[in-house]
Amino acid sequence: MESAGFYFQLEPPDLYLGGGMYMIPDSLLGVYRRAVVDRTRGPELGRIVAALRARPGFTVEGEHYKRVPAGFDPGHPNAELLKHKGLYTGFETKLPPELYSARLVDYCLERFEPVVPLNRWLMKLYG
Repeated sequence: MESAGFYFQLEPPDLYLGGGMYMIPDSLLGVYRRAVVDRTRGPELGRIVAALRARPGFTVEGEHYKRVPAGFDPGHPNAELLKHKGLYTGFETKLPPELYSARLVDYCLERFEPVVPLNRWLMKLYG
């Protein structure tokens, strides 16, 4: 739970596929926040999150705090992402026919593919 990864949840009649980091460890929260507002890494994250939100059926979650943490500009373009204690995305659907076939792996990979940039961004927090 403390590393970026992929998530598969089968709870009939629904299937949830997602990825990201459910809970950013306290030891990395400061690193995450600095990366969110970094001149290079921040805009990259903004583009990744915007692309995920633009995908039909995908949500971006993990907001925990009501306010932008002290010491950070509430007017920053990524200010909302500073409120996150986790950062993950997901896609929920009714059980697809692929679930009952060998095509399930390809089905999942197609839905995990848009998550890869987010996971890569998050894994860079580990230096």
